[in-house]
Amino acid sequence: MLDDPLKLWRLRGGLMRVGRRPENDVVIEEPWVSQKHAELICRMGMEGEAPSYHLRDFSRYGTLICAKAGWQRVHHQEVLLQPGTRLRFGSNQGKMLEFVVQTFTEGDTHY
Repeated sequence: MLDDPLKLWRLRGGLMRVGRRPENDVVIEEPWVSQKHAELICRMGMEGEAPSYHLRDFSRYGTLICAKAGWQRVHHQEVLLQPGTRLRFGSNQGKMLEFVVQTFTEGDTHY
């Protein structure tokens, strides 16, 4: 179960920064989360192709990604994200977040 299933963050400008510092787009105040922990990146495909989404880890302890084989640690790597991927930053005790692809219409104010 997700820790806060109602909270959404928008990926603006193709990049979202995750970490403990207040200047990050997503601030996670947990001791095992690095100040500049990771980035979520949107890369636009060729014309007619859907964009792809990636996680790039910069952290000390890594990012945990739930895959078919269970939780796997990504450390100083970039990986492709699929909708529904569950993420934990720094520790398996950390807050669980889910990566989703959701379309927003112009003027939509939901975050």
